[in-house]
Amino acid sequence: MYLSESKILIMKNAFLTFVVLFISYQLFSQNLSKKEETIIREVEKLNQESIDFLEKVVNVNSGTLNFAGVRENGRIFDEAFQEIGFETNWYDLRESVNRAGHLFAEIKGKKGKKILLIGHLDTVFDKDSPFQKFEMLDDTYASAPGGNDMKGGNVVMLFALKALKEAGYLKDAQIIVALHGDEESAGKPVSISRKHIIDAAKRSDIGLGFETATGFSYATVAR
Repeated sequence: MYLSESKILIMKNAFLTFVVLFISYQLFSQNLSKKEETIIREVEKLNQESIDFLEKVVNVNSGTLNFAGVRENGRIFDEAFQEIGFETNWYDLRESVNRAGHLFAEIKGKKGKKILLIGHLDTVFDKDSPFQKFEMLDDTYASAPGGNDMKGGNVVMLFALKALKEAGYLKDAQIIVALHGDEESAGKPVSISRKHIIDAAKRSDIGLGFETATGFSYATVAR
């Protein structure tokens, strides 16, 4: 078992960190207390739903070379992003680089910074791995294949955006979500497998990666 990729902390702080940063960039304001209170209420409402969604995507094996599993995880996230107003595109890379493909989602508002949010759908756990299912260990921690690397980060991203939508702050935003299907083992040549994210980065002011690097409850400012 890869502990760093399997043991995850179930908590609301990650959602709050992102949404507060987002609102700061959008509104350039120091006095955000009323807005934060609104967002916090939405986060609290969505907390159990987010855990249930995490269990759902974890229980679909998406090892890098399990193309069907990667595509199925992409389909689940595709539907979820469409439900909150994003336009989605699946880029099939089976023929070009022998990988499943990538999911990109975008909302094209006219206010604030242009933000790129980065995650990946694949994990290091192959179809024949004995470690396949989400399991709550207690009321705070869960064991989950790929839960920390990085389906948990993908879920934080999705539900932070969902909380912003429910609070009324997403409509005019400019956001691209990039969920790669081959982060753990990149398709070759990378000029093809990374073309879509390079193009998205060129259209963005800020890029945020949602994969953990320094442990729980810490923000990584560079990698």
